[in-house]
Amino acid sequence: MEKYRLEVSRFLIRKVGCAETAEDIFQSVAENMLRRNPDPPIDDVRAFLYRAAKSAAVNQQRTDRTLDDNHLEDRCLGE
Repeated sequence: MEKYRLEVSRFLIRKVGCAETAEDIFQSVAENMLRRNPDPPIDDVRAFLYRAAKSAAVNQQRTDRTLDDNHLEDRCLGE
């Protein structure tokens, strides 16, 4: 898994636009991968990491968008 860290992190940086967020996402994906039941085994670790990272990045973007929308809504209500 570590051999793919830099490659997947670069992919995540392009997706989310922030190196720190990308590293947090990779760390979360790696932890989830290590905690999962090893049966069935992961045949292609690289592909698994990319799929999980892409999904986690999309979820992060949704969360960020929701927070931005709520902030905008709060700001508009206060005017």
